[in-house]
Amino acid sequence: MLTGSSFLVITGIPRNSALPGADNPWYASNLRFSHMVLKEEGEDQSSAGGSSLPIKQRLAAASSPEARAEIIQGDFVQKMSRILQAAAENIECSQPLLALGVDSLMAMEIRSWFLSQIDVDMPVLKVLGGGSIQTLCAEAGALVKIVAATEEVELADITKGTSPPSEASASSGASTPSLLATPPSTPGLSEDFTWISRAGSETGEYDGIELLPGMERVGRMSFSQERLWFLQSFLTNPATYNITLAYRIKGPFRVADFNQAFYDLIDRHETLRTAFFTDKTNYLAYLGAVEKTPFVMEQKPYTGEAQIKEEFNRTNDHSYDLENAESMKATLLIESPTSHVLIMGFHHIAVDATSSQILVRDIAAIYSGEKLAPLKYQYIDYANKQRATVDQALSKDVAYWRSEFPDVPETLPLFDFGTVKSRKPLTEYNIRIMETRLDASFTATLKAASQKLRVTPFHLHLATLQTMLHKLLNIDDICIGITDANKNDPDHVDTLGFFVNLLPLRFKVEGARSFAKLTQQARDKTLAALEHSQIPYNVLLDKLEVPRSTTSNPLFQVLMNYKMGSLRSVPIGECEAEVVDFQGKCPNASCSPLA
Repeated sequence: MLTGSSFLVITGIPRNSALPGADNPWYASNLRFSHMVLKEEGEDQSSAGGSSLPIKQRLAAASSPEARAEIIQGDFVQKMSRILQAAAENIECSQPLLALGVDSLMAMEIRSWFLSQIDVDMPVLKVLGGGSIQTLCAEAGALVKIVAATEEVELADITKGTSPPSEASASSGASTPSLLATPPSTPGLSEDFTWISRAGSETGEYDGIELLPGMERVGRMSFSQERLWFLQSFLTNPATYNITLAYRIKGPFRVADFNQAFYDLIDRHETLRTAFFTDKTNYLAYLGAVEKTPFVMEQKPYTGEAQIKEEFNRTNDHSYDLENAESMKATLLIESPTSHVLIMGFHHIAVDATSSQILVRDIAAIYSGEKLAPLKYQYIDYANKQRATVDQALSKDVAYWRSEFPDVPETLPLFDFGTVKSRKPLTEYNIRIMETRLDASFTATLKAASQKLRVTPFHLHLATLQTMLHKLLNIDDICIGITDANKNDPDHVDTLGFFVNLLPLRFKVEGARSFAKLTQQARDKTLAALEHSQIPYNVLLDKLEVPRSTTSNPLFQVLMNYKMGSLRSVPIGECEAEVVDFQGKCPNASCSPLA
């Protein structure tokens, strides 16, 4: 195509990846097609002299911490450009990230970038505590030098303590079930974790552990799952920990392809085909991946709006057969070729809220024909890693929490306007939901106030909650729980499962203290807690020797679950899926007495 004195050449070949091991066609290495190579995250974006070398190799060749900091900053600015949706040249590198609009969720993404790209753990406290792009990259440059000097290895070969998958698994597409006679190479394998092959076991038993037919491998549940598993058996309602979503799908929807996408999704994520059980010999809680799942997507003709509520409630009240690997349901109501309603349900022990977003993203990608990169690790690998490292690696975390809780705070008194005057033992949850939507102008005011105070909106809301409890209950020692997505390990950014953890924040609220001081205290306490968040909540309770009660949650009785910007609609191929209902029976399924 001729445009003035220039020519525009349009080709019909796909863009190719320059990342090592990418599945490209034979012509990808031909210089004639070099303009069709797609730069991906993890490659240099012409920020360091136009080099196409991976960042770790460029860092290894740098002669000083300052040179390394410059290389890191060039790549990090490109990352921030994508996070902030702003042109890289317009990002002021000397400004605090808070002033640029970075919130706590963005901070976790920034931490993951430093971990995955250069194996430097950049604490969230530094990201949200006044750090700028310049200061973070300067510190990272110094830390990279320390790692290289201590380990005496090429920076390109540094890993986070986990071995890469075999060539066979790395070159395959979405993970498919296979019998594993030996575990993947994960250092620090704990003695109480057992990998089991069914080969040579005709009885379905190995080392006294009873296995389901078709079970591939078995290990101990994660600490969070173990907590939920115990509570599940304690509560009278088996549907307490259900999560249910309803989407209205508009557009030319291919039902058969979507049905197949569900099965491909289950093949990809082991947690969706995992059985949960207690061994009859040692009474420990286990999880085991099976080859096949009992999942079947129901399809029904649409009969009206009342049917949506009826099917939603049926799914939300469903009792999942966890011991036989049933943890998910889906029903598709078919109104017309261009109008459908999808109702999905999960048990919380298999999927948490963050994972549900990954699940929706993956099934949309599979349905659209996108080839997803294979998963290196599954949830069972996370559970193994957590149990192998919890005692050795968390001594600093335990020391911090002991300093925060030299004693156990008093149980929060009941509000004088409450309908009950005493707490009774809980065996079920009954919740009431009140929903209030804030208008855009008020939200903008909150964001502006947060930036002025150098805090995030979360910290502002947390300080407000402290103030309310202080005024209404006339108490100064207040402990508030918060939820943590606990997705800090770059190995498990795309892993489905139950990762959420609980963090208790203890505040001393003084009546004379200004609200600005309260917001800053909320910020500092939150960031410090996140820095020591790797210890599971139930392990923390054991370390602090906190007594349990059936009448109140240990350490805190008020929990703040703050979620940012959940998408109301997502594209699925040529269609648009909009959320019409969402419910979890328990306000936070991780928080419960006896936890």
